[in-house]
Amino acid sequence: MVTYFSAHLFKKQHHLRKNNLIRQKLS
Repeated sequence: MVTYFSAHLFKKQHHLRKNNLIRQKLS
C-alpha cells in the first residue's frame, strides 16, 4: 500500500517536471 502510494507520488512528480521542461522549451 505504502509503496503504491509513493510510486504514485513519484510518477506525479516526474510528470510535473516533464511538463515544466516542455513549457521552458516552448517559451
